[in-house]
Amino acid sequence: MSKKKQSSQLGLLLLCLEVLLAVVALVLLMATPGVVYKTALGDNSYSGIQSIFGGDKLSPSWAGLLSFIFIAVAVLSLVFLVVLVLLKKKFAFVNLCKLIIAGLLIAGGVFLFFETAAFTSANGNLSISVGGKNYASYALGAGWIIAAILSIAGGAVSGIEVFLQK
Repeated sequence: MSKKKQSSQLGLLLLCLEVLLAVVALVLLMATPGVVYKTALGDNSYSGIQSIFGGDKLSPSWAGLLSFIFIAVAVLSLVFLVVLVLLKKKFAFVNLCKLIIAGLLIAGGVFLFFETAAFTSANGNLSISVGGKNYASYALGAGWIIAAILSIAGGAVSGIEVFLQK
């Protein structure tokens, strides 16, 4: 097998890995609890959709919205790149597109870690008062932590792939 063919197969494999990481991150973002609200009376969680877009008496947070938009745009762009690669179409700005996608995935993952602060800022104090004391703490859901890590990893793979090409 020629070196050029091996390189193109490796590029396609890395592109598919990026798509997989980004799609799993997007699914986890929407399907798992985003913000977990812990009180002395018990735990409550807000779904990913509620944490991103708001809902019953909840306002959307800027961090959730930006993360969702960045990761969704990156997923669509990656799928478009895979289609172009499979059709063997070349265009001049493929490396620039991959760098932009890397930036979107990394930024989306980083913004997810700001979600608890943004959620409490957007929705005010949702704590419960028991005996004159407020008991509440907010935490990021485990699915969102994994989504952030996968998004950052997908962005890193995309960026590293560009810099490793000759």
